[in-house]
Parts: sequence; C-alpha cells; structure tokens
Amino acid sequence: MANSLEAAAELCDRLVDEIGSLNRRTLDPLSSKIYYYYSIANEKLGRLSDIRTKLLAHQRTAVLNHNYLGEVTLLNLILRNYLHYNLYDQASKFVTKVELKTEHANSNELARYHFYCGKIYAIQLKYSQSLEYLQLALRKAPQSGALGFRSLVFFFYSF
Repeated sequence: MANSLEAAAELCDRLVDEIGSLNRRTLDPLSSKIYYYYSIANEKLGRLSDIRTKLLAHQRTAVLNHNYLGEVTLLNLILRNYLHYNLYDQASKFVTKVELKTEHANSNELARYHFYCGKIYAIQLKYSQSLEYLQLALRKAPQSGALGFRSLVFFFYSF
C-alpha cells in the first residue's frame, strides 16, 4: 500500500509540474483534479506541510491565468492544509486576502469553502459568522448522499 501511495504521489508531483507550465483553458478541469489528487496523496503520506508552498504558488498562477476551477480547488486545498495543522490564524488571513469567484465554482467546492470558513470562525469564537458559513455549507452540500460531510457540518453547527 505504501509503495502505491508513493508512486501516486510521485506521478501527481510530475503532473502538477507539467500542468503548471501549460496555460490552456481546455486543461482547467483536468488541472483541478490533478491538484486534488496531489494533495490527497501527500496527505496520506504525511507530507502535507511539504507541499504548502507549491500549492500557494500554483494558486497564484491559477489566479493570473484565470483558471477558475483550479483556483477554487487550490483555495480549498490550501485551507484544508492550514486546518490540518491547526494554523487558524494563517487560514483566516488567507481567506481575507483571496477573492472567491462563486459564479465559476461548483456547489461541492463552494460547500467545502463555506465549511472551512465556518470552522475557522468557530475556532476564533466568531459564532454569528460561523453560523452563516455553516448554513451556506449545508445549503450547497448535496441533498442526497455526502452524509459524512453533512454530519461534520452539523457537528460544528451544534457548537
């Protein structure tokens, strides 16, 4: 299992480097999937902190290249990275500096973003803002399925 995870992380690393050098609109959906699997593979290997700077660099590039799908995906992956290491202050600063383009994001990515923001504000004891974001996360979450996500949102919602 560790061998296959290592091979997946290595493949994703090469793909992230390759996709970062290209600027083609047709590759935007593929690039967002590659970024996601890159982060997940490194998370399972325990190397999430090692890829943070690369994720931030690719997020800046996605903004400059108007890669909206990659931008939203990377935004969520960076927030997930910060929250994994309990870096709530950095996550809060990052959220305030980044502009989310909701018209280009799918509802699943929006639900994740709202959940992460709700979690950040709950930890910072800003309960009214947290409640707003968690309600938005529940509205954007799939109505059938995604029971784990919905129960996690309800957990933070009950604070």
